[in-house]
Amino acid sequence: MATDAAAEQTALPAAALEHLAFPVLVVDAAGRITVWNAAAARVFGWTAEEALGRTTYDFMVAPGDRDQAEELTARVLGGDIWEGTFPVLRKDGGTVLVRADASPLPDSSGRPAGMIVVARDLLAVRDRQQRHEVRLHLLARAGTLLAASLDLEATLDRLAELLVPALADHCFVDLLEEGLEEGVVRRVALRHAPGTAPSAGAPLFVAAGQRVDYSPAHPSRQALESGRGVLIQRVDLDRIEEMITTPEAAAYARSVGLRSVMSVPLRARGTVHGVLALLLSGDSRHYETDDLTLAEELATRVATAVGTALAYRRERDVARTLQRELLPGQLPDVDGLHVTSRYLPSPLAPVGGDWFDVIPLSAGRVGIVIGDVEGRGPHAAALMGQLRAAVRAFAVLDLPPATMMGHLDELVRSLGERIVSCLYAVYDAWSRGLWLAGAGHPPPLLISAGTCVPLPVPGNVPLGVGGVPFEEYTATLASDAALLLYTDGLTAYRDAPEDAVTALCSRVARAGARADASVDTLADAALAVAGDEAGDDSAVLVLGVETTDLPVTQTSLPKSPQAAGDARQRTLETLRSWGLLEQADVACLLVSEVVTNAIRHSGGSVATAEATAATASAAAWSSRGGGPTNGAGTRPSGGVTLRLRRGRRAVWVEVFDPDPRLPTLRRADDTDEGGRGLFLVDVLAARWGARTTLRGKAVWFELTL
Repeated sequence: MATDAAAEQTALPAAALEHLAFPVLVVDAAGRITVWNAAAARVFGWTAEEALGRTTYDFMVAPGDRDQAEELTARVLGGDIWEGTFPVLRKDGGTVLVRADASPLPDSSGRPAGMIVVARDLLAVRDRQQRHEVRLHLLARAGTLLAASLDLEATLDRLAELLVPALADHCFVDLLEEGLEEGVVRRVALRHAPGTAPSAGAPLFVAAGQRVDYSPAHPSRQALESGRGVLIQRVDLDRIEEMITTPEAAAYARSVGLRSVMSVPLRARGTVHGVLALLLSGDSRHYETDDLTLAEELATRVATAVGTALAYRRERDVARTLQRELLPGQLPDVDGLHVTSRYLPSPLAPVGGDWFDVIPLSAGRVGIVIGDVEGRGPHAAALMGQLRAAVRAFAVLDLPPATMMGHLDELVRSLGERIVSCLYAVYDAWSRGLWLAGAGHPPPLLISAGTCVPLPVPGNVPLGVGGVPFEEYTATLASDAALLLYTDGLTAYRDAPEDAVTALCSRVARAGARADASVDTLADAALAVAGDEAGDDSAVLVLGVETTDLPVTQTSLPKSPQAAGDARQRTLETLRSWGLLEQADVACLLVSEVVTNAIRHSGGSVATAEATAATASAAAWSSRGGGPTNGAGTRPSGGVTLRLRRGRRAVWVEVFDPDPRLPTLRRADDTDEGGRGLFLVDVLAARWGARTTLRGKAVWFELTL
């Protein structure tokens, strides 16, 4: 057995190894430690009982160094000899940099049965060549750390962990604030060597995140003001109060035996970003001029990384501010729907161009939009803001979704080489009708009765491509249904399954099947799919259909002098049945004005019908027709149609006629006999407007309850 052979070969010299002044360990072919001498216990902190039988990967190697350690072990067990520098984890959580010599340990047949490793703590060596090797290793590892992340605080904290105890017993990293607090110094990271840290709660040093105020003689202040490194080779503890202002900190400096200090400015491209302070205490050596040279080289690399991270942070903050200001702060309360939204920036990438909105349209209908701008940063956020404003502007025209997509496509093409995915929908709560058009966007999910299916919305091409007409999809939603719209952060995250939409649907369906399911539980379930793995921003918009039918009536009017009177009578009867007589006078006046204008420009029909809630779908606004239908489910042959709708906070009146010309508000002269009807509508109604339909136009107004 290889393990027995290794033990046989090491049994006799094991006792002798206990007397060596430097760490020695023997590892068998399976990677388990079979010998661990007293020096290894002293340097690394683990006793023989704690180390024997374990692999070095279990407790001595940091996760980021494991691949390299496994590769080196395989090489030595394959018969090679390896000599080099490697960081080893101590039991107290610190790191010790060692010079390691690893050689294969053969069995009786000469084949490698394990390896023997001899290590030397490089911080304690005096040899100039080996100390130079330490410097190169520190610079290399620091460069790797600084390049690995733009998270400034976490990166600098890991840097301090690297430098202690490899180069210092105490490390402080302080940065100059920007913006409103420009010139203020704030501590970002600090680290003490094991056994030297002050007791918990002791007010000796400024904690990370707090402001730092240096005394005039403090070396860090001198380094910041002069822009050059400051070296105090031997600290005079009798005059320590000149450098450290608080009595507690001065007492602590004496207790640990503060010996030597270096403070170097973090300077790159002519800008000083802060200061790095390194201190030695106890029986350790003093800093020398070549140590200051190393610290200054290290500080330059740190400063470059800090400058890059701060520039990234400024750009990210600008983008997030733009995005926060441009996204809706609070979604409107719309009739017939429960609406909620979620937005989660990616923890792994800069701010993207995800956006959404809910827009009240004419007669209580609502426009719903969600999109994602290609790219990241302020440019993507700015384009997102332009598109959101454009959608709101086009929505005033009551455009069908496919037409809306066409206008947005032209706008995106005119703004430059950007691609945008988008989905726009119109929902009518009285008919529960839904009209959608997409532009390269993930399909919305329909949740009902514990099931979830993607709607077969034509994918179309993204906005900005051009040359392809947009198709439209229509549906009628059930009274217990919910619609979930989302951006691709929920389907394109790291390690996402191949059919990520199906996985998202399954997750949402389970949430929808719960007895306490709501639009909020659906939104939270969707957002949890990607979690911390999201490589892109995630936006979610959930619309839950209310189960209560909304009141609506519809009447076709003849072209005759009494049409306005019939419209007033019908309006009065309807408002009385709804218990809204307080609005009757204004409503009847405005109905008379609008119907009179419509009769002057239309043909007539004598048919009259009322659309009940059960047949409300027949009275729906259609993206292809835009006009009403009669109670029998067919469109009136001509004439003027009056429709009244009631919501929680408003009543809407719509008048349809065959003339496609939209009315315009004008100021009537004192001598004019007419022309004041729309002026009355504009003054007395909360809102009003007009939209074209396939068979003419619709004029509507809103009265607040």
